[in-house]
Amino acid sequence: TDGAGTQHEVLRSAGQPLTMRRGWLGIQVEEYKRPTFTAETKPVEQAFVLGDTVRVQGEALTYTRVPVAGALVQYTVRRLAGGYGPRTDTSHTVSDTTRTDERGCFVLPVHLSVPSSSAAVVPLSGYRYAVSYTVTASQGETVQGEFTLRASRRKVWIEPQVPKAICRERIP
Repeated sequence: TDGAGTQHEVLRSAGQPLTMRRGWLGIQVEEYKRPTFTAETKPVEQAFVLGDTVRVQGEALTYTRVPVAGALVQYTVRRLAGGYGPRTDTSHTVSDTTRTDERGCFVLPVHLSVPSSSAAVVPLSGYRYAVSYTVTASQGETVQGEFTLRASRRKVWIEPQVPKAICRERIP
């Protein structure tokens, strides 16, 4: 590898699978370009419930911390059952676009929607909202990210962290 951690290899297989000691591996080499920027979202710090719209802040910056201004941000929000209770209404999907500002910042408005059917029952665990986004810079380079929000009828969500094994001698 060189100083940047890049490895250069020449593979001569004429399109044939490479043979290995235990099996085989077929590969197809396309042009790979290392990303020149990152896109990340910040953790949501305010409480929210079903029906709210959460504004998730994000930013796109080069590795030298220069803003990626004017980049196209495409995002999709999928509502999924929360994990417990009946698995109802997992078909709701919303897609939209926005752009980064001059500081490379963007906002993803995530509406924590509930089923519109009056017969729909909100599961006790609420819903998960899976958000995936793609940031495309002006030169065409793209970076992807994703995050998940959980929402319920109440603003409190407890996720206990319990070890698989509890040793009686270590309990205070």
